[in-house]
Amino acid sequence: SDRGGQDQTARATAGGVQMHGSHVIKTWSSTQKQLTLSSEEAELMAMAKGATEAIGLTQLFEEWGRPRAVEVRKDSSAAVGTVHRRGNGKLRHVNINDLWLQERVHEGSLTVTKVSGAENLADILTMTPRREFAKACCKEHRSHSTCSSRRNS
Repeated sequence: SDRGGQDQTARATAGGVQMHGSHVIKTWSSTQKQLTLSSEEAELMAMAKGATEAIGLTQLFEEWGRPRAVEVRKDSSAAVGTVHRRGNGKLRHVNINDLWLQERVHEGSLTVTKVSGAENLADILTMTPRREFAKACCKEHRSHSTCSSRRNS
């Protein structure tokens, strides 16, 4: 997500990439509806959107008789840490509706893993990519959904 990337509105831009194997199934990039007070909050909202999209895709695969696991990759340590614990911790301004991810992770129906920024394919949807990063996007070979959030202070 591009935290505060919209100059007039100060809203974050979030983006995501859904993949199956080395194939891109769907991409999305949108301005978040809520104003976020921190980059962690913007990242958590982007992760919730990405997880929702990934769950929808896995339900489609289930209907076809090809069940798949839901994996979300995120380059934000804070957001990944938030979904791997219970409750809001020290976050005072997070939307409680985004904490449903914690329940999904703890029940095992959603896997959230930390990736480096260089591996986060969704960053290409929220910022101008470096040439090396764009080339690296072509080498990704696992089924997963990634999501990115960027907000400038």
